[in-house]
Amino acid sequence: MDKRYFLESGLTPLIHEHRHSHFANKTLKFLGDDEESTFLENLRKNPDDPSLNTYLKNPIKYVHNNLGFRSYEDYSRRDRGSIFLGCSHTFGDSLYLEDTWSYKVSKEVGGKFLNLGVPGTAMETGARLLLTYLDYFKTENVFVYYPHVYRYEFFTDGNDKIGRNWITVLPHIHDPEKNWDGVNQRLKRSLLQEDVAISRYISFFYSIIGICNSRNIPVYFINFKKDHKKRDITSRKARDLAHYNVSTHDYLAKDALRKLNLGNPPSIVDTSIEYSHILRDLHNKHKLL
Repeated sequence: MDKRYFLESGLTPLIHEHRHSHFANKTLKFLGDDEESTFLENLRKNPDDPSLNTYLKNPIKYVHNNLGFRSYEDYSRRDRGSIFLGCSHTFGDSLYLEDTWSYKVSKEVGGKFLNLGVPGTAMETGARLLLTYLDYFKTENVFVYYPHVYRYEFFTDGNDKIGRNWITVLPHIHDPEKNWDGVNQRLKRSLLQEDVAISRYISFFYSIIGICNSRNIPVYFINFKKDHKKRDITSRKARDLAHYNVSTHDYLAKDALRKLNLGNPPSIVDTSIEYSHILRDLHNKHKLL
């Protein structure tokens, strides 16, 4: 990242950091939830699965560019293209990059593929990264897809095993690998309140709208339908057998391009896509409360 840019913009030097920053200029064979052990175990149980055999013959490569984002190209100041904000589905967890909705949309709209998707994150991460990169690039459009509410971003002080960086806490999941020890039970109870989750989500939703509107840059929020995972079960599955299959990404790409062609401005209706996830996540509360 250009240090001069922060001096000129007034931004703080750490605002552009993200959980994959340390993967800058690295290519990985497995990553995050897409673990090699999981893949081998799934293959052992399903040796004839065509999706798994495709990945066996042609392994996924997680190519990270100079800024730690998943892209075949490095990013530099004044790159012209569309920004894509999102979590693992935008990043392309367990899929070839070419299979992701973000890559497909970028191919259609043209310009550089500015993929700012970071696995395990939520709307507030998108708002922060947008604040950093909207003016850094020559941004033509912004596309946003965050289908999870109970995710919260914090910055660690570097005094624990996580180190000094932004992390996302998932308080509804009782998994030490996906939660920060610094979040005590009292804070978790607060973060698991439905009103807290919705208010924070909507606040950052409108932050993204406001940032884009202030620059007259179109922003499009991709809808989440309950039947996404049911679409075309014959389509190639994600390698971890958990993330969306290829046909779901096709659906998301079509939704994004439809909104682009219609020029639909985002509204409060777009936030209601998350309610099914809120209901889905509520059953996990008893594990922590």
